[in-house]
Order: sequence, then structure tokens, then C-alpha cells
Amino acid sequence: TICYVSLLTHANSTASSAGFSESQKEAMVKLQRKVTLIIMTDFLTWIPFIVLTLLHFWKITDATNMYEICSVILIPINSVINPIIYNGDELIRVLKLLAKRRKPTMSTNVSSVVSIAMNNK
Repeated sequence: TICYVSLLTHANSTASSAGFSESQKEAMVKLQRKVTLIIMTDFLTWIPFIVLTLLHFWKITDATNMYEICSVILIPINSVINPIIYNGDELIRVLKLLAKRRKPTMSTNVSSVVSIAMNNK
């Protein structure tokens, strides 16, 4: 998380000091959104585990049973979300392509209707 914050800070300072074109600015905004999302998901899934571990280490609470919840629910959620964040654009592109393939065209509908009508005679 610290490295991502450092990356985001460096990208912001570079963007403000350099004269970027519109496409470069759009790419920078896209990068900033992606890094922000990665930071948020890492923080929300790992911080509870870290806090529980520290509380257990300092003998403030017995977090033995809570480790199971973190390892079965929180950490896998992060593991599922990260590839989606890293490859989200590609995933959306593939889903759009699949939707186009499944979307029937007018000629397909007409030929299907004609075929059904001919078979019913």
C-alpha cells in the first residue's frame, strides 16, 4: 500500500510538471483511479487482519478464532478483486465481444422465423 501511495504521488507530481496531451492526461487519470482502487481494496481487506494480529500479539484480545474469518473471507476477497482491477479494461472488452456474438442479428431472426414456418407446414 505504501508503494502504491508513493506511485500515485510520483505520478501526480510528474503530471503537474510535464505538459501532457489530452490522451496522456486521460491515461494518467485512468492510472490514478486504478491505483486508488487498489489502495482502497488492500486497505479494507488487510487492515482488519493486521489490527487483529497486533491486538493478539499485545495480548489485548484472543484473536485465534478471528484468524479463520480473515483467512477464509477477507484475504480471498482481495485475491479475487485484484485481478479484476488490474485487468478490468480487458475484461470489459471481452464481455462486450461476447455480448456482440450472442446478440442475434435481424437476418438471423428472419431466417429462424422462416425456418420454423417451413417446418410447421
